[in-house]
Amino acid sequence: MMGLVFALRWQAALSRSVLVGLERQVWVNIINATFATLRSVGVLAALRWLAPTPKTFFVYQAAVAAVELGLLRFIVRRSLGFGSPTLASLSLAPLRRVANFSLTIAFAAAVSVSATQLDNLLLSKFLPLSEYAWFSLAVMAAGGINLLSGPIGQAVQPRLTYLNATGDEPNFRATYSDATQMLSAIALTASFTLASGARPLLWAWTGNTELADRTAAVLSFYALGNGFLAVVAMTYYLQVARGDLRLHLRGNLIFAVLLLPTIVVATLSKGMLGASLAWCGANLSFLLVWSAIVHKRFLPGQHVQWVLRDALLPGLIGATGSLSLQLVPWAALSRVLTALTLAGIGALSAGLAVLTTSPARRSIKGFGSARGAAP
Repeated sequence: MMGLVFALRWQAALSRSVLVGLERQVWVNIINATFATLRSVGVLAALRWLAPTPKTFFVYQAAVAAVELGLLRFIVRRSLGFGSPTLASLSLAPLRRVANFSLTIAFAAAVSVSATQLDNLLLSKFLPLSEYAWFSLAVMAAGGINLLSGPIGQAVQPRLTYLNATGDEPNFRATYSDATQMLSAIALTASFTLASGARPLLWAWTGNTELADRTAAVLSFYALGNGFLAVVAMTYYLQVARGDLRLHLRGNLIFAVLLLPTIVVATLSKGMLGASLAWCGANLSFLLVWSAIVHKRFLPGQHVQWVLRDALLPGLIGATGSLSLQLVPWAALSRVLTALTLAGIGALSAGLAVLTTSPARRSIKGFGSARGAAP
């Protein structure tokens, strides 16, 4: 049953990618939200009312995956203008045309995953089991930044590819700039919020004061590192849109080669705090240095503006809001109130940062013009 679930969801990913390429973002997000809820919440009813066994769990997951695949295939066929299902002979020609590019993406992804998991592999060797468990918990909390940045990349990637294919360079550059600002406003602000409120967040989540005290700094630096990584991911979307990933592959190889000895030395010297410092520093360096190399090749003349105005300014504005976390009397709050306070201040900080971005200012200006022109 696990194999069947894997096969169905693999096919669903193909159909979902078609809809992303067609920029049917609303449909993709509705389906993602609906079936994620069915998989993670609906299964509780199956386990409660049928049988609380692994078999029930995976039969239910297979049924949900089958329905999801059927719905995605139906929407894809309608979106592409297909009529009733027909059989067609297999042709490898379309695959051959993109084989080199696809293999480069696959290899670069493998290198990227290896590089980003090096710290976990090394620390599992160097740290005591209990300390490694705390480290893993902090890393998991910092991983929430990736959940915020992923949807922005999903939305902007096909748009950049389309603009590059049609030769619309002015809009290509403007879209790249706008997307970076939004990503910075959301992801960097969230990372600064996690960094500033690391200890109360860990305490609210676990209720363990000792854990919160010893891993707060780890969460802070990993959150900042993930924020920098989320923003520099825009250079990856740029290279995909240009249809050339050779530089991206080299960058990941260099990143992995430099990160490995740095983490080893830092961990042996400072333990899990050293590993978190190495991770944060490596991603900040990648943002400031490697992005300049990428822009020189694929977007000449825009790097300084991109770093200062697009990549850093919105996030730094959001960081000013997160500094208010230092004024909160956390000791007087319960775990629930602590979590709600962190979420509220984080949301307000992100909202402030978003309002300063170029897309938001244009929307506000356009709304004001429309109101002024109304009779």
